[in-house]
Amino acid sequence: MNYLLSILSICLLLMVSSGAKAKDFHDADWNWKAEPKCGFPKRDSVRWMRQGERRFLRFQVRDGDIGKCNTDNDKAHGKKFKKPWSERAEIKGPAFKEEGIYKVSFDVRFVQGFDQNRTSTTFFQIKDCPDSRVPVMAMLGGWNKRNGGPAKFGFSLAVSSPGHKWISRPISPDPVDNRWRKVEIIFENYSTQALTVSVGGKTWLPRTTFQNIFYCGRPTLDLGIYRAGDPGKNAHSIVDYDKVTIEKIK
Repeated sequence: MNYLLSILSICLLLMVSSGAKAKDFHDADWNWKAEPKCGFPKRDSVRWMRQGERRFLRFQVRDGDIGKCNTDNDKAHGKKFKKPWSERAEIKGPAFKEEGIYKVSFDVRFVQGFDQNRTSTTFFQIKDCPDSRVPVMAMLGGWNKRNGGPAKFGFSLAVSSPGHKWISRPISPDPVDNRWRKVEIIFENYSTQALTVSVGGKTWLPRTTFQNIFYCGRPTLDLGIYRAGDPGKNAHSIVDYDKVTIEKIK
């Protein structure tokens, strides 16, 4: 009898642990809850870690870690956007459901990677529709960085719309240095949207307006790694997040 109870207890513990790994994407210092976006390429693509008193969420994507979203390994989609496949490990959670001004804050640490030759890596998105119309994509790295080019950030706004805007600039020092930085985002959600972004106290994007493409009524904040595949070789990219908060300030 005691043996059976022990077996049942172990099974219950495994079930609880498995559920926490799959869905428990929030913490005591977060006010935002998230879930896996389409699933992950590997079991360790997203995991909780601890260093001292800090508990944080780590994302990692290795070369060939094809994402689980429908378009990630779709040849027609890849041909349209000039990439063989997409590599992804992201979480998503509801946000920005009402008109108003929102402040999003989180700590980020770019541990390694973000230097693939072909293009850049997305580290946060604001999404709504499940297709290629994306209100906000924030990117880092790429653009010939491996061959001595400068580190750059980029913002792609109102993607796949007539009002699409692309802003990219070099940044120094390179933020892929395994140090924590605070990201502060002001997102204005009205008939015309606007975005302001600072990272580590530096303005990466001054207030910029763009077309509102919230057409589907399911807006989310997406965090993690999303990038184009490379027939050559992509970097092993790692990024950490902590203290994710969203508040409506107006």
